[in-house]
Amino acid sequence: MRSKRFMGIAALAAVILLGAGAVTASLGGSDAKNATTDATESAGRDLLLTPEIHTDSASSDSGGAPDTPAEARLRGMSTEALKVSTSPVDVVTSSALPVPGMPSRVVKTATLTLDVKRGRLDDVYSSVLGTVESVGGFVASSNQSKGRAQLTMRIPASRFESSIATLRAFGKVTNESVTGEDVTAQFVDLESRIRNLRTQEVVLLDLMRQARTIQDSIAVQSQLSGVTVQIEQLEGQRRLLDDQSGFGTLTLGLAVVGVAAADPSEPSTLSGAWTDATNAALAVIAGTLVVLGVLVPLAVIGAVIGVPVWLMMRRRSNRPLTPAPSI
Repeated sequence: MRSKRFMGIAALAAVILLGAGAVTASLGGSDAKNATTDATESAGRDLLLTPEIHTDSASSDSGGAPDTPAEARLRGMSTEALKVSTSPVDVVTSSALPVPGMPSRVVKTATLTLDVKRGRLDDVYSSVLGTVESVGGFVASSNQSKGRAQLTMRIPASRFESSIATLRAFGKVTNESVTGEDVTAQFVDLESRIRNLRTQEVVLLDLMRQARTIQDSIAVQSQLSGVTVQIEQLEGQRRLLDDQSGFGTLTLGLAVVGVAAADPSEPSTLSGAWTDATNAALAVIAGTLVVLGVLVPLAVIGAVIGVPVWLMMRRRSNRPLTPAPSI
């Protein structure tokens, strides 16, 4: 009986010890989890504040000129504004923002040459203009001569291929080339840089409102002007890419079958005669100027030397003769 009672007491003690160990392990895991969470949040705050600190240390270690009082105050204002705007809630919210999708952007260029029948050049020309206008495009430039016509057109990218297919039916295709350049990466890069500069602009405007001295206002205004110039330049590049990718460029050439193209190196008889006459007249004028350029200096030199000699000879000829004395 005593041995059974002793074994029961030992089993009860073992159960109590196991329960106490489980409770201790649970409390220890909770504390470790809380410590890990606190360390992560602290690291996140330090990471958000690190760029400003690194910037200051880099400027001081680079051996450059020390900051002016206005720049020091500006940096202090920036640091305070950053500290206020970097709460853990803001960090979680910003990291959860979805990345907007960007459609592909391609700069399309094409060249198309058609042979048309005699007497149909004007009709085909008018049909081409109507087709381009119907899809929302426009003619950037055009040139029409005897038996020839060339048009440079801007066509919406969404209707570019279908418009080329329509224009092929207006004649016999003798030459065709289509190229495309993907500029999506450039467009995304411009969008990202503009977005970051806009954020800097908002921060600088907020610092401008917080400035209390003229020196602070001048320092903020200088940085704000630089950011504004960069934004305008990048927006200009973005508009150019948007126009190039939004409208494709098509160069269309029309040629009447059997009509030889005029050779610009062989002018007409009338224009050749006019050119010869003009060249001859210019040659005569040039020769006259050369002769005058030689004779005028000689005449001046002759006048300088000859006029005094002539005057002296005239005076001697006009002098009265002295009568000979009588003996």
